[in-house]
Amino acid sequence: MVLKLNNISKRYGKKTVLNQICLELHNGIYGLLGPNGAGKTTLISIITGMLNATEGEILCDGISTKKLKKRYFDYIGYMPQYPGYYNNFTGYEMLDYYAVLKGLKKQERKVKIPEILELVNLKDYSGEKIRVYSGGMKQRLGIGTALLNDPAVLILDEPTAGLDPKERIRFRDLISKVSSHKIIIIATHIVSDVESIADRILLLNHGELIRNGTVEELCEEMEGLVWPIETAGQTKLENVYLYHFRS
Repeated sequence: MVLKLNNISKRYGKKTVLNQICLELHNGIYGLLGPNGAGKTTLISIITGMLNATEGEILCDGISTKKLKKRYFDYIGYMPQYPGYYNNFTGYEMLDYYAVLKGLKKQERKVKIPEILELVNLKDYSGEKIRVYSGGMKQRLGIGTALLNDPAVLILDEPTAGLDPKERIRFRDLISKVSSHKIIIIATHIVSDVESIADRILLLNHGELIRNGTVEELCEEMEGLVWPIETAGQTKLENVYLYHFRS
């Protein structure tokens, strides 16, 4: 699978949110990094088909998504930053509900849902109500719903928001397990979430793609551009590290 973004732009009136984004994505893990307001969620919304670009097009294996129409959604698995759940549903019932929405037949669901529960380590909690799930369990359930249709493109928006360190490790392990033969895009502003698992890092700032490279390549670029500065804190001296990227 190759997903190609050709000059994707998004404007609201005179405000440009995305400016001529060009990307060619192959199987692998991509960390989409940028500060709040950089355009990450807008770009994700366009890739998932929830939002139309003002200009440009997306090609899926050389075919425009406009031609693919609804068939394009068969390739996409998406977990938003705040997944919507019915708290009175059990984990199994919630997966079954999403599986129906994704068009899985009854026999397919009987096979697929137990596989997903095993994968996201929720098998022992499948009969529990979602209202008693921890934040980490809910995030793992969200990844499970995104994987139900075995998507070629998996997109996760701030998947570790609010998780403790142990759950962050579980998240990274889970993504590593499912990363073969998929394009995985992880949108986050937490570098540690992707630095150890991402094949490439995409840096967005003010709606523009300012960097696209491996972790090693970007670290080499930062050499000589990071400075420690000692400042007076309220109770003690604190070290502050400043970094400036040449755009």
